[in-house]
Amino acid sequence: AYDLALHGVGEMTADLPLQPAPEGWLSARGYAHLTEVQRAEASGPVRCVFAEGEVSLLALHAPLQPVMLITGADPTRSGEPPTSALIARSVGQSAAWVTLLEPFADAPTVESVTVERVGDGLRVTVTHADGSDEFELPQELTGPITLRRLDAGGAVIAEESAVSEP
Repeated sequence: AYDLALHGVGEMTADLPLQPAPEGWLSARGYAHLTEVQRAEASGPVRCVFAEGEVSLLALHAPLQPVMLITGADPTRSGEPPTSALIARSVGQSAAWVTLLEPFADAPTVESVTVERVGDGLRVTVTHADGSDEFELPQELTGPITLRRLDAGGAVIAEESAVSEP
């Protein structure tokens, strides 16, 4: 199993229906400290928000394979703000996912994130109010990364590419 665990300050809400997990379900899985554990199956992008006071954090999680989404409350010390956990668990020979994080005060600017396999690499598309950004990510660690910025009508307004140093 592969886990991607994120911890954020405040209460966390998700855009999919979470169900309470059975009592003690995580005790043998390394997360026995979490309380209020809930879970749901997800086969596409998931939108979660961690909120505490005037600041929030948007977490858009886009797995390439079905995942079990697990949420829970982290224990806190006296005087500390509450924190929440978001765990995406994938079972199989390998796992790949993209998670976009956007802190915001009023409203997030990012609308969605998608990820798809293209050849041997990945294409990540981030959609926002001004259009979208497309990232082409190679399978090889030393391959080129390409960014295309598109306006709201889909026309390319900027493109650049970078290759990491060996």
